[in-house]
Amino acid sequence: MVVAGLGWMGLAGAEVRKAEPVTVRMGAPVKGGAPRLANFAGGGGEVGSSSTGLIAEALQPGSQAVESTPREPEVPGTGEARQTKRFELSLETGILYDDNIFLDARDPVSDVLWRAGAEVRLTLGEPSLEEASFARLRYRPDAYFFQRTTSENTVDHDASLAVRKVWGRVAVDASGGYQRTSGSTVELGDRVPRDVGRGRAGLSYGWGAKTRFSTEVNWQATAYREAGYNDSREWAHETFAQHRTTEKLSLGLGGGYGRLHVDDGSAPQEFQRALMRFRYDATGKISLSGQAGVEFRQTEVSDETTPIFSLEAGYQMTAKTRLRVLAEQDVAAASALDGQNTLRTAVSLGLQHRFNERFSATLDGGWERYDYEPVRASAVTSADRRDTSLFVRPAFRYSLGERWEAEIWYQFRSADSTDPEGVYDVNRLGFNLGCSF
Repeated sequence: MVVAGLGWMGLAGAEVRKAEPVTVRMGAPVKGGAPRLANFAGGGGEVGSSSTGLIAEALQPGSQAVESTPREPEVPGTGEARQTKRFELSLETGILYDDNIFLDARDPVSDVLWRAGAEVRLTLGEPSLEEASFARLRYRPDAYFFQRTTSENTVDHDASLAVRKVWGRVAVDASGGYQRTSGSTVELGDRVPRDVGRGRAGLSYGWGAKTRFSTEVNWQATAYREAGYNDSREWAHETFAQHRTTEKLSLGLGGGYGRLHVDDGSAPQEFQRALMRFRYDATGKISLSGQAGVEFRQTEVSDETTPIFSLEAGYQMTAKTRLRVLAEQDVAAASALDGQNTLRTAVSLGLQHRFNERFSATLDGGWERYDYEPVRASAVTSADRRDTSLFVRPAFRYSLGERWEAEIWYQFRSADSTDPEGVYDVNRLGFNLGCSF
């Protein structure tokens, strides 16, 4: 998983993804140059979702477990890719104790999990150069073995492809991904196997040195492998005009529209969005970036107007310490309740400190809320539901050499809900070990 690239949004503008349900997985990638230890709690998350305990990942440049959409160049470039070809391989393993693997409020089940994973990545060109063309292919299998609940043993898959081609002032990019995943989520409150796919295509044009126009189409689909959950498909189109106002400030104005289909008997939902993007580098230590606006959504129950946003602030406190804060709000289909949407609001914070070249520590925490709203006439009589949760996750990492890194971590999450089934606590303690080639 990866947190969308708000922190790297420039004049051209990186994709700012819609907030997705949090998957409760507790591992975190390690720093660049060492293996990226995957999120680890017995199953993967959805493509494009933000994972609990993943603030540390976003603090580390280059540690991407799911490809983010390629950025468009800020200043028109030559479009020539460096003739580089890289093949990367990482191997990982870990052990985890979980005292509530199904997030069950009444009868929690504890277990010990072992995990074995690998990641292969092939890169052509230089993705880090904004003016360059590139192609990157990535595949990651993860096997999870439960000591007692062996029926939950699974192998998850995560594959992605991203390409970009630049011709002078014009840049074209596309990306896509597929996940076969099985982890628990805050909304579902259970381990549910599912398939998630996504795709994106974008086009941008640089007009002068400070202005850029961009348009993109996004598609995402989720299919559950168990009855009782709602499959969904959504596509959205957005267009932006972006301008570098000052040396420190970039602004973008735009909007979009889209359509959501949910297999629960509800009529398709249509929505329109008016949005503003920005990036402000206040000082060399403080940066602000994000996207905010209003969504207008039409359902068979009513027309809803909802503020939506995805905001990020970063603060380099000292040469060895960095703080990062994320705030998100967006609308999505409810997976477990027929005829309802969720308004998800989340705030998360991450603190990272490097003691020396080998030893570092992170502290992540956050709050999340789901407000359920009826979108089908027959669901209006349902009782309003609200879920909230809090989590905290400290972790310590140690580099064992150029290629090896170890991590030990703990996470506590507490959830409350107007539905008694959604009230639970969960404690997790784990150890990860990885190497890269």
